[in-house]
Amino acid sequence: MFTIDATDVEAVLNPCIGLAPGTLYVGDEASTDLASSRWMRRRYAAMGGQYQSWFSELRGPETLFNCGLIGGSRDTMIQLLDEMLAVFAKFDSTGYVPLFVGFTFDMPALNYILHTTWRGTISSGPPVNSHFGKYEAHRGDVWFRHKL
Repeated sequence: MFTIDATDVEAVLNPCIGLAPGTLYVGDEASTDLASSRWMRRRYAAMGGQYQSWFSELRGPETLFNCGLIGGSRDTMIQLLDEMLAVFAKFDSTGYVPLFVGFTFDMPALNYILHTTWRGTISSGPPVNSHFGKYEAHRGDVWFRHKL
């Protein structure tokens, strides 16, 4: 099962041939470090609590994973989506109000979960995805190609 952002990602090759059980396949923004991303810093600050604390303690380069491409076996995806829903439920139950219109916290939630509980089980970059923001329209060797 794969979820993709249809406006930013296109399927190039059949990923099903290369899937490994228990592995999560996630798009990444290899040219951007999670810890130095101002965009992500603002979102973690808005989330506050354990999420902001975790982000502020990041040292060194960390992969910035992107929600626009997530996949794996049915069981793997159900586990990840359950974890994402648990993070979202914390905000729904506490009356969380976004700091600005259009605020989303799917990316910070995904990165928090992947970096804290999924280390060693994630595959990203080629052959899963082309490089985000590098305009690699020529890439025919990846499962999914970023349109940017």
